[in-house]
Amino acid sequence: MAPLLPGFPEVIEALKTGTYTVTRRATGEVVRGRIQPGTPTTFTIDASVQPLGTRELLRLPEGMRARERRLVFSPVQLFSGPSPDTLVIEGWEWEVEGAEDWHVVASFWRCIVVRVED
Repeated sequence: MAPLLPGFPEVIEALKTGTYTVTRRATGEVVRGRIQPGTPTTFTIDASVQPLGTRELLRLPEGMRARERRLVFSPVQLFSGPSPDTLVIEGWEWEVEGAEDWHVVASFWRCIVVRVED
């Protein structure tokens, strides 16, 4: 099925806030009963990074509201889960906490990222 808004990649390009470095952790292998980490890959994406809205913050459990979160709109799929992708935004490392496929609507991924605390 074609996206409802087929020109949206051009909108992301016009509204992008920068080019960001993404690190994707490779799935590890089991060798002699032990998990050996895979080699991570690094690539760049053009994306729009926006603050998380008040409504979205209020949907989070109270204990999770203290950590800084942002929305990332990307034409490239980003992964969350046990080995989430990480992005460098303004010199800080951010992990993908959730990703939604909006390709039916407008050919992009809508992700929530959370800043990695030292």
